[in-house]
Amino acid sequence: MALIKATGIKLTPSFEAYLSVVQTVSDNVHTKVEIDTELFDTDNAYDNSTNYRFTPQVAGKYFCYARLRSTAGANNTANHFAYIQKNGDSNTRIAGFVSFTADKPDNYTQHVGGIQEMNGSTDYIEFYGRVDDSSGSPDFIGNSTQRYTAFGAYRIGD
Repeated sequence: MALIKATGIKLTPSFEAYLSVVQTVSDNVHTKVEIDTELFDTDNAYDNSTNYRFTPQVAGKYFCYARLRSTAGANNTANHFAYIQKNGDSNTRIAGFVSFTADKPDNYTQHVGGIQEMNGSTDYIEFYGRVDDSSGSPDFIGNSTQRYTAFGAYRIGD
């Protein structure tokens, strides 16, 4: 068996950003996660203030990932969802969901990731979430030190 040795691979454009404050959302509404604070953005391709989207200007395959910590409030039954969408298509990537009853924790962390092909001119990805709870006010949990909710991507090849 031959080993493949990868040299000179440049994993850019790339970015990672996180939600720095709690984002209050409506119950059972597909909502864009407003990831507002960049850890890094190699090519200034992530918009962290208006559209909250990654638009790389280099064609290729990208590994995209997101982590959403959400809450339904204490003592609520809830389903939590996290999505990465390409060009506004709600069926691009969908994470599984979790349903829990009132005797479970009041928040949950969802992970979603996968490979997306991007054309390098108009393609973009965005991060969405949804919390369907029995009562109360759902939130996406943001925190500047814990970085519970985050979004990122990096180019892995042509």
